[in-house]
Amino acid sequence: MRSVALVLVVLAVGCAGSGANKAGGHEHPTAKVLTLTLFTGDSAFAPEYAAAVDRLSDGAIRVELEVAGNQPAYEAKTVEAVRAGRAQLGAVGARVWDTFGVTSFRALVAPFLVGSLSQEQRVLESPLATAMLRGVARAGVVGLGVLPGPLRRPLGLARPLVGVSDYRGAVIAIRYGGVTRATFRALGARVKGYTVGVLPAVDGAELDANTIAENGYDEQARTLAANVVLWPRPQTIFANRAAFARLTRAQRDILRHAGRAALASELARVEKDEAAGLGGICGRGKVALVTATAAQLAAFRRAVQPVYRTLERDPFTRMVIARIKGLGGTSLDVARCRGGITPGKPLEGRWDVTASYHDLLAAGVPADEAERQRGGGSLTLAHGRWVGRERNNGFVWRGRYFVHGNTVRLVTTACPVGDRNCLAGSIAAFTWSVFDDRLSLSLVSGITSYAGLVAEPLTLVRR
Repeated sequence: MRSVALVLVVLAVGCAGSGANKAGGHEHPTAKVLTLTLFTGDSAFAPEYAAAVDRLSDGAIRVELEVAGNQPAYEAKTVEAVRAGRAQLGAVGARVWDTFGVTSFRALVAPFLVGSLSQEQRVLESPLATAMLRGVARAGVVGLGVLPGPLRRPLGLARPLVGVSDYRGAVIAIRYGGVTRATFRALGARVKGYTVGVLPAVDGAELDANTIAENGYDEQARTLAANVVLWPRPQTIFANRAAFARLTRAQRDILRHAGRAALASELARVEKDEAAGLGGICGRGKVALVTATAAQLAAFRRAVQPVYRTLERDPFTRMVIARIKGLGGTSLDVARCRGGITPGKPLEGRWDVTASYHDLLAAGVPADEAERQRGGGSLTLAHGRWVGRERNNGFVWRGRYFVHGNTVRLVTTACPVGDRNCLAGSIAAFTWSVFDDRLSLSLVSGITSYAGLVAEPLTLVRR
């Protein structure tokens, strides 16, 4: 099987032949396909944009996503790479632009202003998004789109982070941005950058539920502030100025329109990831979801007033802050554990899953494998033995499994006839969580026999 771990994702259609392509468009046998490279530091961001470009161009423009690393300053390096022409397109969090002198996104990531995904959606569907996007011209690039991102909350590692006093003298792990730094400074804390996968020795971190769950950060944490939303993590898509100028007007229009066209599907992915992340956190039961009182929330807003005074010195930022308040009020998405945790041996039983072609693409599966594997499958785990089945073609894999904490390792001992990619003796390691009879798997290393196992949560059928 092919690895689901992403180094390069290609959302593509062929450049020859006729008829409908897999994205729903139509290929033109005589047309030359334009291929553009998009740098990103996170494989979860920009596939929806790439798919929208493919759809709007009827397969004539293909966007290849290249994951360029996740070191602490990866977003700044992505901007620099696109400006230098090493890629035509880039995707970075809106939070990073003020480090390049671009101030137009600061209201969008202002502390305690956007507290729900629905509020973020209203902002990005409004003319404010286009107005904010124009600001990246100051950094020498062309803005193409602003897409929604998850909500960031305080994860308490060495101490709870539910009140202002908890931040005094604390060290908080962050992804860099000027507003982020200023906010924690106003709360009396110091900041430290980090690389995804490894948190440094800090008191807390600003993270979203899915990032916490996928990296197992809850294993070393104490609390997650359920109703303290620091800010969202919106994503921006932009282009190298010279490369964009060389495109035809029609091509430029498609790249710009794709940002708006991808908004709904990106929001759906974010909502799905948020739910899966909370399911993993609640299923492991290592972190307490704590709730700030109304007085504590009010104290947070008072403490960051110096940040707002600085932000509102800029007339544009002051206007956007006022408009955001008018669009979305002060609604909050509160993180909650729903349902119950499955008792007994949580992994044992038969688990079924159904994964569509697009689910598999979103998980990083190449298009030909996504077409072959779409449909359903199952994973049965019992007494140290596992059996995987793919309903689409009758493939069956067998082997042994070992569980250590929140990691399960599947060792393949028998491969199905006809599967040339299966290798007896291969090992695939996954992080896992079970919540409400739903099993979520995330590939850590190795290759997976059936990619549907990581594309969608599996549902318990029987024990």
